[in-house]
Amino acid sequence: MSAESKKRPAAKSAKPARKTVPETLANGNGDAPEVASAETPPAKHDSPEVEAIGEQAAQRIAGPNPIVNIRGKDFMKVLLGMFNEALKKPQLVVEHYAKFVQETATILQGKSKIRPERGDRRFMDPTWAKSKAYGGLLQVYLAACKQVNAWIDETHGAEDDNARAKFLAALINDALAPTNTMINPTAIRKFLETGGESAVR
Repeated sequence: MSAESKKRPAAKSAKPARKTVPETLANGNGDAPEVASAETPPAKHDSPEVEAIGEQAAQRIAGPNPIVNIRGKDFMKVLLGMFNEALKKPQLVVEHYAKFVQETATILQGKSKIRPERGDRRFMDPTWAKSKAYGGLLQVYLAACKQVNAWIDETHGAEDDNARAKFLAALINDALAPTNTMINPTAIRKFLETGGESAVR
């Protein structure tokens, strides 16, 4: 071996040394955590047509609610508007009242098919279905609510006005429901079971 070959330093490897993963970064199995690739796919830009469709869908799902942020004076405004409509078109009031009277006569004859909506928890007590007296009272109440809503549909054409009028009517109808009176069978049963204590709670 020549003297030049002894003095020549060893050539460095072209590949860098592999760095070890610290133990604190290893997972519970002792394996190194997976590292996400540095390459990210380019962002996709939707066309204007696709964006427009998305905006329309969002407005339909979470569009403006006519009941949100309604205040006390707004209720008075809606109530006065309903009275004004009744005064401007009294023939509609008479027409729907006549339909209510006709339905009441059908109820008294035991031929009415009107029933509460499925899932209405106010009338879950079986007495409303088994008793003719309670069932008739329930049907009269539902017939009145039906004609009120039908009258609103004919006098309040705008969507927001219609929704607000029906919302106010629903509040009034719920307050006048037979379940909110002393003849409520559930309340009477609790009164008897508790010896009258439920009435003073």
